[in-house]
Amino acid sequence: MDGSRPNAQPGTNRQCRVAFATDIVGQILADMFKQVFIERGNQYTSAELGSTYTSRGVAS
Repeated sequence: MDGSRPNAQPGTNRQCRVAFATDIVGQILADMFKQVFIERGNQYTSAELGSTYTSRGVAS
């Protein structure tokens, strides 16, 4: 009778793939937020110091 409900419970392989994909998406989002905060921090620092450097550290 196991064949009558083939999709009753997802396999462990599927759960592993979903967890892996979720981990990748979470890491990408964390990196994006981190980059935004770094660039904003650099802009505030250069504005306070009156520097002519951009967020990439190159003189404009």
